[in-house]
Parts: sequence; C-alpha cells; structure tokens
Amino acid sequence: MRAADRGPVLVTGATAAYAAYLGAALAAARPLVVVVPSDGAARACVDDLALFGCAATILPEPDGSAYAELAADRAAEAARLAVLFALARGGPAAPRVLVTTGAALVRKTLPVAELLARALEIRRGTAIVRDATAARLVEAGFARAPVVDDVGTFAVRGNVIDVGAPGLPYPA
Repeated sequence: MRAADRGPVLVTGATAAYAAYLGAALAAARPLVVVVPSDGAARACVDDLALFGCAATILPEPDGSAYAELAADRAAEAARLAVLFALARGGPAAPRVLVTTGAALVRKTLPVAELLARALEIRRGTAIVRDATAARLVEAGFARAPVVDDVGTFAVRGNVIDVGAPGLPYPA
C-alpha cells in the first residue's frame, strides 16, 4: 500500500481474486480506476470487488468506431454518458471505483463543461414549459418518439413528457 502513496500503481499478472482484494484495499483510501482488457472482464472485476465489499461502476466501451457511418447503440451510449455525467458532477453520486477498458478511456467525449451544460435535471414538483423542455431534449441528443421504449428517447402527449433517461431503469 505504500507504493500507492507515491503515485499510480500498475499491477500485472495478479489473479482476479488478488486484484480484487488489492483494488478494494486501495479504494478504501482513495478513488480508484481499474483498467481491464474487455467489457466482460470489467463485469467480472465489479463482481469480484463486490465480494470484498467494494462497490464499483463500469465505464463501458464505446459502441463502434467514432468514424463509423452507422449510429451507435443508444442504450450503450446512454450508459456511458450516465457514468461520465456522474463523474463530471462529482460529489456523493460520483463513482469512487471505476472499472473500464483502455478503449473506453481513450475515446473522446464531450468536454465536462459542455456535458454539464446539456444536462437537464427535473425534480418532482418542478413546473416546466413543455415545448421548451422538448426542444432542450432534442438539443441534448434525445430522439422524439410516439412512445418511449428506449433510453435516449422522449414522447410528448398533451402536457406529459415521458423521457427514457440514462441511468434510470424505466422512463420518467
């Protein structure tokens, strides 16, 4: 543990169990980023860390190439943005332990200020202007749909706006 006091720690060749034990011990003292080879390895690492009482969040790999002609999977992009947003906001909602891949780390994304500026937080009991909110959702990258059945979509029905928001299991 003294090595961690001097800077980043690179651990290679460790068994999954020992890596999880070491990760949990390091995370008790400071935020931690664990880099693994694949999203599958990231899911396994999160499960292993949980065995040692350490909650971790996965920053998923981006879906496809940044230069691909096809649109990325909305659910995958939303999951990635939800984690990046939590990191950008900081505070108690920010993940203390992040498990990710090298590809996920090097992928360019929105600058923090722009990500925060595009965020729209609506709390229960808050009055909103329907058309302005719908326009803001489109600016933020949401797609208008007749029915919300996916993350990243929204529907307007009368004075009700349903939103498939990142990080929520059901539309709000």
